[in-house]
Amino acid sequence: MTSENLLLDFKDAQDIRASLLAEGHSVKLKLGGNSMFPFLRAGDVGTVIRIPVEELKLGQVVVFQNQERWIAHRLVDIKHNGNGDEKLFVTQGDSAKRTDTPFYQAHYLGVVVSFNRDGRHRQTSLKLGVTSSKMLVHLRPVPQLIFHLFLRVRNRLNRGKNK
Repeated sequence: MTSENLLLDFKDAQDIRASLLAEGHSVKLKLGGNSMFPFLRAGDVGTVIRIPVEELKLGQVVVFQNQERWIAHRLVDIKHNGNGDEKLFVTQGDSAKRTDTPFYQAHYLGVVVSFNRDGRHRQTSLKLGVTSSKMLVHLRPVPQLIFHLFLRVRNRLNRGKNK
């Protein structure tokens, strides 16, 4: 038996991850950006599983596909389209000032159930995490504006240090 090197492009890798999630497997994703600060940070590795859309709860961090990108943001609202037969999900990053464009359940991929940061494993379903997630949803937009302002100040201070 011979082994061959297999080169996957980004789209192929995403398709494989999406298939694994649909089949009930978990997938680990390296997260980027600061939109979920302070809960999730760039470089964290999140574990994603797919749960039925009927079991999704406000406050969970859902992963959805927006064009070619996978985005992990907090679920802040669930709506029904005009016919009432398909759900629309509204998400928002914890440090984003505005909600994302709502997406249909066909673009839903899974939920972040845990993450690793600096070698430490953290569950998102612990009581404190669930409580704070609900507060972030119900107190919107105040926490998001505070986190957004904090990131802007931090980034300006960091730019000043690098000069």
